[in-house]
Amino acid sequence: MVQCEVCGNPIRSQSVTVLIDGAVFRVCPPCSKLGKPVTAQETDSSITTSKEKPHDKSQPSYPPDAEVELRSDYSKEVKQAREKAGLSQEEIGAKLNEKLSVIRHIETGKLTPNDALARKIEHFLKIRLLLPAEEE
Repeated sequence: MVQCEVCGNPIRSQSVTVLIDGAVFRVCPPCSKLGKPVTAQETDSSITTSKEKPHDKSQPSYPPDAEVELRSDYSKEVKQAREKAGLSQEEIGAKLNEKLSVIRHIETGKLTPNDALARKIEHFLKIRLLLPAEEE
């Protein structure tokens, strides 16, 4: 039985080939929402051979070794973006694979997210939490 390359669950129905952050994955139908569907013809072309990730203009890009800082009003920004998206704390926690308590603590400012979690939140809510060190 084939396993989803994102969540690891067995794929009981038809697998879906999607593009996620420049990489092609065979995934289960629920995980297919995380990426853009691609055809077999597209997977044979430049997508799999290209080393360059597609650039998303809506998200900030940081050089891999760039010094970044978490914005001081991160908790307010996360809460406003979540509410604007019409999501509950439980829903965003499930979508990000984080505990409800983590989301609650971030929104109240009791927990400062590390860079990886901040980037995950940025990507999902399409907001900017990490700024180049000299901007803050």
